[in-house]
Amino acid sequence: MNIKIILFIIVLILTSVATTLIYQNTQQADINYFKGHKYFEKGYYNEAIKFHEKALLIDPARLDALTDLARCYQWTKRYEQAIDAFQKSLLITPEDNEIKESLAETYSWVKEYKKAINLYSEILETTDNIDIKRELAEVYIWSNHFEEAKEILLEILKIIPEDKKARLLLARAMQYSGQSKQAIEIYKKLLKEANDNE
Repeated sequence: MNIKIILFIIVLILTSVATTLIYQNTQQADINYFKGHKYFEKGYYNEAIKFHEKALLIDPARLDALTDLARCYQWTKRYEQAIDAFQKSLLITPEDNEIKESLAETYSWVKEYKKAINLYSEILETTDNIDIKRELAEVYIWSNHFEEAKEILLEILKIIPEDKKARLLLARAMQYSGQSKQAIEIYKKLLKEANDNE
């Protein structure tokens, strides 16, 4: 037999074996991810973590497993691990505002307010999302930047005057910044509206 034919057959066999192994690994990553996702959806975060970690051992760039894992860490109060997983997710999809929002939220929970503010501000450079504006205002309140919070909330209320959460946050910012009378008026209006709706 010709040496070229033998080499061709060996290369063909090796390629076939490699393709099969890659397929099996990918399939195993899928299985682990979907098992983990089912646990995640049911709120069994510790069980979900085990499967997502297995999926990521096989495929470290698997974004859905990485973001589910980050959220599991969030809900089990493993904030540093959540931050790390969200940061890895952003390396894969740096423009994903949903991941940025989750990371900003996690930074807020660990009182890294400046990082949270920077991320929320970055998101607002590409969207005019009212929810993100509210979240940014809330972080400003938590970090004692009441004027910045009030500015954002007043901007929201120009667009949506009946926004109860924005009004409540504005009252809180006013209360904490020494504008108690104005805060009390807002609280009274919100209470009256709540009572009228009953």
